[in-house]
Amino acid sequence: MTDLNDPSGASLRLSTDERERAVAALQAHANAGRLDGAELQSRVASARSAVTRGDLAPLFADL
Repeated sequence: MTDLNDPSGASLRLSTDERERAVAALQAHANAGRLDGAELQSRVASARSAVTRGDLAPLFADL
């Protein structure tokens, strides 16, 4: 897997593993106090339904 933050691959389709790694990263941010429960749930739902890397970028833009 390449870097999910790499904008050059924004249109590349995600694998299930990449989606789950994004979810794990979001959970780590929540554990660090950067996201509350509601925000985490919203972002996890978006990450699990993401199709491309570009779909994930907004979920991490402020973290």
